[in-house]
Amino acid sequence: MWRCAGCPFSGSVNDNRLQCKYRYKLAIKEAIANAVDDFNDETYKYFMRKDHKEFWKAWRKKFCSSSKKVTKVLNGKYGDAAICAEFTHHFQSVCQPNTSGADAEFKGDMQRYITKFMKSGS
Repeated sequence: MWRCAGCPFSGSVNDNRLQCKYRYKLAIKEAIANAVDDFNDETYKYFMRKDHKEFWKAWRKKFCSSSKKVTKVLNGKYGDAAICAEFTHHFQSVCQPNTSGADAEFKGDMQRYITKFMKSGS
């Protein structure tokens, strides 16, 4: 109708075009919000029922690319057990769990940072 009227940029035809445009954009925003809410409700439902299989299925459907494949070889190791052992070896070499001593050290560090910040902010 807008094009048939000569593409006017004022008047009732243009006002109608703008209203339709804004309603269309609002409908898109609402559809996106509803999709996010539906996903959150679905994953929450699975999580609360402790249905891990369905939870991860929904999660992967939303966030994982279907074109990604599970690796068959990692650092020259083949098979699930060997790949799992390779991950274990790697993360044991780069990570360490917190100990009570480490927690106390972190707490002391935070107290020093807070004290230093309070003195510099005054």
